[in-house]
Amino acid sequence: MPLLPLTVLPYIPTKFAPGDRLTYAGKTYVRNESEAWESPGLPSVTDAEVRVVYVDPQHLAVFGVPLMFPAPIAAGDPLPGRKVAEDENPFEDRPYLMAGQMGGEFMAFAGDGPWGIAQRACTPDTPDGPAVFDYEMTVTDSGRVWFRAYGIPLVYVPADLPDESEVPPLVEAAALRLGFAPAPWF
Repeated sequence: MPLLPLTVLPYIPTKFAPGDRLTYAGKTYVRNESEAWESPGLPSVTDAEVRVVYVDPQHLAVFGVPLMFPAPIAAGDPLPGRKVAEDENPFEDRPYLMAGQMGGEFMAFAGDGPWGIAQRACTPDTPDGPAVFDYEMTVTDSGRVWFRAYGIPLVYVPADLPDESEVPPLVEAAALRLGFAPAPWF
């Protein structure tokens, strides 16, 4: 599963779930059961408002791309979703945002991009699972693929590119931003 290069087009999580966390502008927001994102001392925001910060050039230039990760899973808890059959490839032909759990909390796999630190994405290119070691893999109804090996859970969150109408402003803003960047981001 190769990593996709960070691009000027941020990948947007397709669906959010209760307990998801989003780090943005130095704050962490948690999505509740009512589909609202909350952060202590700040007004709650909706999924639609969260999606805007992924594609608005002004937000991206000031605060960068949000980093999204799910709620932590206890070491002995089962992974969410149904078990993936041994010969099944649970990945769709699309990009996925990656996150892994370390020290009890999930963290986004990140790298430097045109908007600052951005969440890494990957795309599946093979149905082959790891055959060398013991692992477990599940898939949820929303298409999230969960993987745990050596006690470390990873999650692959289905993602989309911005809509066609959102692309030109992002490319223009990124080109201006890169023109003044002190070092290449690629």
